[in-house]
Amino acid sequence: HHQDDLNDYYHNVTFYHNVLFYTLAPVSKSDVQGIFDTILKLIQDSFQLNATQINSLKESYFAEATIQNSGKGSYITKGNCGINTQAFPKFQDYINEFSGLPSLLDCIFHILLSDSSEPILLMGPSGYKTFISKLFLQKAKVVALTQETSVSQLIGSSAFLTKYEAKLFYLDLICRICHIYDCQKISTLKDKLSKGKLVRTDITSESKPYLQYNPAFTMTVNILTEKLFDNSTKSHDQNVLSDMVIEFRPGLFLLPILQGDSLILKNLSNLPTIHIERFNETLTGKKNITVTEDIHNTLTESNQKELSGFSSFFRVFGTCPPNSVGKLSEALLSRFTVINTSEYTNDEQGNVLNSYNIINAKQLSNDI
Repeated sequence: HHQDDLNDYYHNVTFYHNVLFYTLAPVSKSDVQGIFDTILKLIQDSFQLNATQINSLKESYFAEATIQNSGKGSYITKGNCGINTQAFPKFQDYINEFSGLPSLLDCIFHILLSDSSEPILLMGPSGYKTFISKLFLQKAKVVALTQETSVSQLIGSSAFLTKYEAKLFYLDLICRICHIYDCQKISTLKDKLSKGKLVRTDITSESKPYLQYNPAFTMTVNILTEKLFDNSTKSHDQNVLSDMVIEFRPGLFLLPILQGDSLILKNLSNLPTIHIERFNETLTGKKNITVTEDIHNTLTESNQKELSGFSSFFRVFGTCPPNSVGKLSEALLSRFTVINTSEYTNDEQGNVLNSYNIINAKQLSNDI
């Protein structure tokens, strides 16, 4: 994580700084005092640090986060430590607004310290958790979880469709996966489909160039394309259901993955542990997802239910209220970098209200 070529990225951030910040990241400010000296002593002994190094480390930890500009960009600094903000999209746009919000900068500092593939769980009072997540993951879908949220809502479920609805469904999914967002193009494809004039090259001329550079879901696009052009009908079927098809419709967690988006799971602690365990493989290691629920082979083949190869563009941020550690399993917590976010001070709240309209206007212009 800290090779020489990253010296421009980190300023005076050593391995033992990382250990201290990472270890204490999940702990609320009010609880830190009780354990800080013990943790510091462990780090001192493990790394054989002298008094100067220890004092500097302690100073950095308790220092207020500020923004410093240098020739190599903007850094968030704590004491004499700094991290370059280049990995935070559009940070430059918000420098004026963020400079009066040390709590928020502290949170960004911790996110930037983490590995870029690591899932992040922001735990703390209402404030800026979702806001920061949306800024950090520019292409992300927010999924608000409740205690009623089921695995089938997240992964997907079977749907009855007429044959024509099914064709529209295949076309829509191909467009989403291959990033065909041009409204004119989509309406032309739908128009051709409704007139029975859609041909395979209409699809492949769009999907092939995309899949060449983003091959993760090639199998899925091939399956959907086959289904789109499969016009076999069993003429002896005269019953009502002969015009019906059952397909697997991807849910709130799976659809963003197929679209190449990241995910923000809001109120993660609402979801029963057993449901979260379903996504273990997506939160760890090579990040894949096995869609055993796809019994109709809509997105996967009958002997190959695993979707993988999407980890380079996929990251998960979760949010939950303070003191929700008790609701989350050890296994889950070990998969996330947990960062405790502190409440805005009164001064910061004033600054937030002053800059709220500016930030919203900037967000809006980004969304347009």
